[in-house]
Amino acid sequence: MAGGISFDLTMHTQEATRGIQDAASKLMFEAVNEVRNVTLETLSGRRSGRTYFVPGTHRTYTASAPGEAPASATGRLRQSVAASVEGKGEKLIGEPPPWTGKPISGPLSWGSVPSTGGGAQVVGEVGTSLEYGKCLEYGTRSILPRPWLRPSFEKARPAVQRLFEGRKWF
Repeated sequence: MAGGISFDLTMHTQEATRGIQDAASKLMFEAVNEVRNVTLETLSGRRSGRTYFVPGTHRTYTASAPGEAPASATGRLRQSVAASVEGKGEKLIGEPPPWTGKPISGPLSWGSVPSTGGGAQVVGEVGTSLEYGKCLEYGTRSILPRPWLRPSFEKARPAVQRLFEGRKWF
């Protein structure tokens, strides 16, 4: 075209989608680590229940009272707390204790985590694979609940919301 203007229009939607997914994953990683840190704090400190000997030792510890987060006799529950971030469009939710029908943990989904074109979401999870973690959280027929994970999510909620609020993805 003589004297005319020509231009090329290039779409970079895949690169933009990948960039959003990467930013969301990094942000979710920060969020799950916040919840994990609060959970570790929840599982620390003194409790107000009965005093027992730590199995196999001469050391004592004070157990938790019903409604308190569990006391740590061995530290195994606290050490098992893990956080994960998944971005493949699948929600990672722990198996529910059979007597409650409720999940032990849920995805961190506060704020506006973008869904990519294919419907994939970035999902974070904090929890434990130890069966007795679920028993402590919800209780059993013979043990009253010692909730520790749900209160940790609630305590961390304001910090997690601050991470996601006002976030610009472009």
